[in-house]
Amino acid sequence: MMSINPDAHSIPELDHMHWGVLMARKGGVPADRVLNVMTLAEITRYLRQKRRSLPRAA
Repeated sequence: MMSINPDAHSIPELDHMHWGVLMARKGGVPADRVLNVMTLAEITRYLRQKRRSLPRAA
């Protein structure tokens, strides 16, 4: 699972998001492996499941 981010250091650099999308497509990353294509409910469910799978500290 991954997220695509613009690594922006200013507001205009938010437009650089398309470069991350292009690189993910070039690398063959399917949309179902990208966090930021999920709805809030889907992300919440994913993170809850992920949290449950972590080992508990003693």
